[in-house]
Amino acid sequence: FLGPGTEAYSLWVAALYKAALPALIVPKLVNALLGALCAVVWSAAAAVLFGRRAGLLTALLSAAWPSHVFFTAQNFKEAPGLLLLALVLASWVFALRARAPAPRAAALLCGAVATALSAFLRPHLSAFYLLAAAAGGAALLARRGRAAAKTAAALLVAAAAGGLLYRGARTSLTPLLHGTETGVPAVVRPVDSTQRPGSEVRPDSPRGISEYRQVRMHGSRVWSRETSHREIETEFFPEARFESWWDIAAFLPKASFYELFMPLPGLYPLAAKPGRILAAGENLAVLLAFLAAAAGFWRERRRPGAWVLAAFVVCVTPAAALFEFDLGSASRHRLQPLSAAVPLAAVWAVRRLKRAR
Repeated sequence: FLGPGTEAYSLWVAALYKAALPALIVPKLVNALLGALCAVVWSAAAAVLFGRRAGLLTALLSAAWPSHVFFTAQNFKEAPGLLLLALVLASWVFALRARAPAPRAAALLCGAVATALSAFLRPHLSAFYLLAAAAGGAALLARRGRAAAKTAAALLVAAAAGGLLYRGARTSLTPLLHGTETGVPAVVRPVDSTQRPGSEVRPDSPRGISEYRQVRMHGSRVWSRETSHREIETEFFPEARFESWWDIAAFLPKASFYELFMPLPGLYPLAAKPGRILAAGENLAVLLAFLAAAAGFWRERRRPGAWVLAAFVVCVTPAAALFEFDLGSASRHRLQPLSAAVPLAAVWAVRRLKRAR
């Protein structure tokens, strides 16, 4: 169920612009609203999991995060993608905390539907939703007991159901998105896969991943020259080559660090460019918040919901880093794993302040 979602994304953007013309500010305001709802959803999840003060601080951190504010307002994939991510993980947190069967079932159903919808925007994340659910389920099973076993099973079933819903919805929408043999015009014409850089390469082996990265980076360079007449200066490890899975394992720690935190002062050439300097300042704060999130997870490790959030961060970051090609893309894509870390940073700060009094 991990097919591309480009057609649905194109339809979403086209519908927004068609409804908003000639007021082009409207789509950006819609995106900004979705970004604001992200903060609300994460706040509610953190409040249920860690208390009201942690929920309030989560909302403040999300709303004040410059990259989050900018990209959810400017990029039409980030805002709905981040909101659906928040809905998926928050629904599982609600399900883990629910004491009655009806609220638990409603939360799991919401998570399954949000998983299916998010797969149209970020197909690769579906597998990591399942892994995050598995981590939460394993934490529950460690407690033993019939109630824990039932909740763990329901969590895994809901995650898998999201993937199946996506597959069914994609099959049903294909005639609408691609057109049919009866001559009905397509809503969105798909791009020929042979025209997409890397589509002819299968990244299913270390050498295949190396070749895929090289082809995609070459395609990005060509696109940048043809559309903006500039050279890409922020590529991720263009010289990297993989001959074995051990090579990939050795590559992932530094690539993951770049994915989450670069540029940083003293570790990346800022070249006196205002954009890089501002990004470096923000990333320094992000790095400190991430360390706080790690400490927050350790303090709250007995809570299955904390395992769900941490598992998503740990699973998504290396995969994104392996197929990331430049800092520009990383600055957007890192919002996915780091958003799940914000509640953990918030609970650490709340517990620390309470202890200091």
